[in-house]
Amino acid sequence: MKTSISRQEFIRRAALASLALPAIGACSGKTEKQVQTAPTNAINYVDQLGMQVYGIREMLDKEPQPVFKALAEIGIRNIELFDPATLKTFVPIIKDVGMTPLSTHFLPGYITGNWETMKRLGMTPPENYNYDNIVEDCATHGVKYLGISILMPEDRQSLDDIKRFADLANKHGETSRQAGVQLYYHNHSFEFQPTEGTTPFDEMLKIFDPELVKVELDVFWATIAQNDPLASIKRLGKKILFLHLKDLQPGTPLDYTVFEVKPEVFLEIGSGSIDFKSIFTV
Repeated sequence: MKTSISRQEFIRRAALASLALPAIGACSGKTEKQVQTAPTNAINYVDQLGMQVYGIREMLDKEPQPVFKALAEIGIRNIELFDPATLKTFVPIIKDVGMTPLSTHFLPGYITGNWETMKRLGMTPPENYNYDNIVEDCATHGVKYLGISILMPEDRQSLDDIKRFADLANKHGETSRQAGVQLYYHNHSFEFQPTEGTTPFDEMLKIFDPELVKVELDVFWATIAQNDPLASIKRLGKKILFLHLKDLQPGTPLDYTVFEVKPEVFLEIGSGSIDFKSIFTV
């Protein structure tokens, strides 16, 4: 790989990416238990490993081809992108090196219309680009799954906000389904914060149509919220589309803030406190 860092350092950064190594294991609609006990010709998790490349986006901005080639060489099979506007640039490269551009995240403003936080961060959508354009680009480039990356603070001031968002997600999920694209939601930790006798996550799940809006369960964020990811996997069953896997530093305190979490608590899989063996054998 022709980059300014060594191959060893590249692999280290890949393993520590903030949304590292989603296990693309639920694509077939099976639960983890069904995958494990299926006939030997079934696809195993290890054959479906993917990566959310948000954490190495600066490297992709500079040299996308050698970076994607290096990911393919270390065994990554599927790529989850972070910005639909990059599909035209990245998808041909991903396919050329033998990987699958399986999914992409997108910002919630395309659904809610709220861009307050993103504008403060200098991240606004391209002009004349909307949700319909995103779905069209996914369909054109063979990206079958489209994920809401996070809810911004302005979208979740109350449970009523959460409910309105879930209704909007169903509406947009129907739009994407008509184009052959599956919508899903990626959690962080704030969804598990007890609120008025429930949680935002529970309220979302009550409203999400299970055929229109699936779930990408991030076990790191569930764990830092002191929510048992194993229990969530069992409860969600076929509602889970993907798992996001990254490890958590032992002793990390409860956190619902997301944006205030210290970088050092993100660890390589197997080096922290999350019981991945149980997650993969439930």
